[in-house]
Amino acid sequence: MSYARSYWHEARAHTGRCPADEAFGVTGTFSAGVQRWAVRLAGMLPYAQAEAVLVDLAGVGMSDTAIWQCVQRVGQQAEDYLAAQAARHTALPDPDQISAGLAPPAPPLGVSLDGAKFLVRGEGWKEAKVGCVFGFAPSGEWRQRNDNEPAEAVRASAITYVFQLGPPEPFGARLWAEAERRGWSAARQTVALGDGAAWIWSLADFHFPGATPIVDWFHAKQHLWDAAQLIYGLDSPRAAAFVNRHAKNLYWGRVDNIARAIKRPAQPATRAARDREAAYFTENRARMQYRRFQAAKLPIGSGTVESGCKQFKARFAQAGMRWSRPGAIHLMPWRAAIMSQRFDQLWQAIFH
Repeated sequence: MSYARSYWHEARAHTGRCPADEAFGVTGTFSAGVQRWAVRLAGMLPYAQAEAVLVDLAGVGMSDTAIWQCVQRVGQQAEDYLAAQAARHTALPDPDQISAGLAPPAPPLGVSLDGAKFLVRGEGWKEAKVGCVFGFAPSGEWRQRNDNEPAEAVRASAITYVFQLGPPEPFGARLWAEAERRGWSAARQTVALGDGAAWIWSLADFHFPGATPIVDWFHAKQHLWDAAQLIYGLDSPRAAAFVNRHAKNLYWGRVDNIARAIKRPAQPATRAARDREAAYFTENRARMQYRRFQAAKLPIGSGTVESGCKQFKARFAQAGMRWSRPGAIHLMPWRAAIMSQRFDQLWQAIFH
């Protein structure tokens, strides 16, 4: 679809303008509405597929290169906006400003953190930080616990995501800003979920010090399997028996029993690896009190962020994908906004 419009030429300044383009919000060749759809499609599909869909749905011939260029331009604007929000939420309060006071207690909130790897040209496989903020509540569904008693499952809801390529500190500030936008400071109950990675707990301790820290149950169980296989070998029935025996200790938070059992065998070849596995449990003792967590109606699994990592990889780590660093960085805010059901809000916040 095309339209004709008047062009006004300023001979002395050697410039010109199209008033109709300005009225319709056309930048270069495409209107703001077309650019919005192009960015949205790019956040869901590879660029060539986004080009094809844009033609099919809107009859607009915007090349994959033009879509990429549009994403780079508005992606930088999104990065600037999110960085400003993070700076605002992490800044010290102004002593000359009257405090808004405490908000009434709000529903529980949780954060979970992890990493997802994808291929960056000239750098190899790099890890993007993935975080999410979510509400949680008892689901009304009862399941058998590891001590054979029933426990009510806890269900997450209203999940919003944050992605960042780079060091943990800026990511932590951005995740905190998203948590504050969701009402974190007023939440009557908060949790922070992750695996045993040191950077996760460093960020959680700094940005979410009041949250109950919980090591994801499935990661802890996987470490139990890793330790069993170090002791007894792969696919050994004795390894399975070890895991079944100590899963109850893990659920009750008796991690010192697990650590002693891991270190007890005398094979010198695996001693260093077994010591690392034993330390994983003892260093996370307070974060592995699963029976107490479930009794308090807290989530013990980080499926929220695991899902986020899979959705991140679906756009950034498909077979054959190679990204420039700026190309990935400028698309990440839009991918996260789409997954969070907040694309329109982010677009309007930047281009209001």
